[in-house]
Amino acid sequence: MKPHKSMLLLPALLAVQSVFAQSNHLTLSDSYPSATEKVKITYDPEGTPVAGKKDISAEVYYIDGKDNPAADIELKPNGTLLSGDFTIPAAAKAFFVKIFSNGDIDNNNDKGYVYLVYKDKKPVQGAYEAKAYILASGVGSNFAKIKTDSEEGLALFKKEYDTNPQAEKPYQFNYYYLLARKKDPATSAMLNAKVQSLEKSTVEKDLILAANILNWRSQKASADSLGEIIKTKYPNGESVKNEAEFAMMREKDMHKKDSLYKAYIAKFPAMATDKGSRIDYIRGQLATGFLTDGNTAAFNTYAAQVQNKSSIANSYNNIAYGWAQQDERLDEAEKLSKQSLDIVTEKMKHPEASPFMSVKSVQKQNKDVYNQYHCILPY
Repeated sequence: MKPHKSMLLLPALLAVQSVFAQSNHLTLSDSYPSATEKVKITYDPEGTPVAGKKDISAEVYYIDGKDNPAADIELKPNGTLLSGDFTIPAAAKAFFVKIFSNGDIDNNNDKGYVYLVYKDKKPVQGAYEAKAYILASGVGSNFAKIKTDSEEGLALFKKEYDTNPQAEKPYQFNYYYLLARKKDPATSAMLNAKVQSLEKSTVEKDLILAANILNWRSQKASADSLGEIIKTKYPNGESVKNEAEFAMMREKDMHKKDSLYKAYIAKFPAMATDKGSRIDYIRGQLATGFLTDGNTAAFNTYAAQVQNKSSIANSYNNIAYGWAQQDERLDEAEKLSKQSLDIVTEKMKHPEASPFMSVKSVQKQNKDVYNQYHCILPY
């Protein structure tokens, strides 16, 4: 009996699959992981940068277009393999897994371990865009040494927008920034048409995107002109608010910065208790600036308003160290040093995950900061 052609191809196909399986050291229990699902992983460290290490750890980073949480994965020995599990958050669109041992990271030959989130075995809305963000924004590179791939990112962005043209696009600024770097005539024509379309919009965010595209394409005069139109049209909008925040951050004179902050809060009263990193950073700048100037009353006022005390702990410590080095205001330096240590100690007792940081990562960061603060003062 003459063997069928498909039978002749079978050994070669199996060989290809075997090679692929050996090159992919991380395996998921479900090829189509879905939101809220508990996914088990199996990891083979043989032949990777962490082979032979006894302290191999894992973290998973979820991309959801908003909070982007991270979580620790507890790895347990399973023969020569390691296994663990994690539960995908309801809002996740894609995720990547980081396998590491101290400074050594298995980045899967630059490709990383990156996965889409599915529903009924189809990528959820936003999945392609989330993966594009991982690959093209530098996020994957920063946290897991995944090689940045702008072309693959662009292809994924386009696939998302072609598949779900009416959906919200949380990373569209990243997409158009990548496009604006391309100089071919077809892309330029497409961007010209996009800017013209955006300029007709009654949504401020659309106009801001148009102004950014013009800036990215070195059309500064047109971008500045549109920027002035946006500020006039939306006097209490995001553009005006952002400009005011950047002005405060740049201002060196504490009294001028103080005046700018008070005017800002009068215009945007809801921001008085905002925990956002930028405005809270400005409050920290004011607190430490007045402390350095010797204005204790103003320092106490702003220090009490800082929502994230960790943001000023470093400033406290630096000021204390400077005073101690100069052998002056030692009593105040000691109090400041203790305050910085107390802030970090509290964070060590109650670690909270934050965007792109798991609980263990936060714990390690706080411990490192505590040791730095504890050792830095010369008395």
